Amino acid sequence: MIFLFVAIITAVLSGIVLTIATDTAGRSGKWGINLNSVWDMVQGKGLLRKVPCPQCGREQAPRRMSLKLTESLWGGWTCPDCGTRMDQWGKGKS
Repeated sequence: MIFLFVAIITAVLSGIVLTIATDTAGRSGKWGINLNSVWDMVQGKGLLRKVPCPQCGREQAPRRMSLKLTESLWGGWTCPDCGTRMDQWGKGKS
């Protein structure tokens, strides 16, 4: 019985990790993490990729206080200059 429980938990966690890895590698989806490549980190660019606004080009702050619940849960920004909403990859949302 315990073996079955451990097997189910392992399968669920593996699926979650695989989803996060797939979305991160493809730079799309809600579950990915917007990371710099290893080469960029060696060059001193930091762990998180910088995201420009698709409308005005302003670079968004990597750490921010989000006012919207969806931005807090899934990432993303609202540009302080033009008000454009974007996801964690920097793509505009409608």
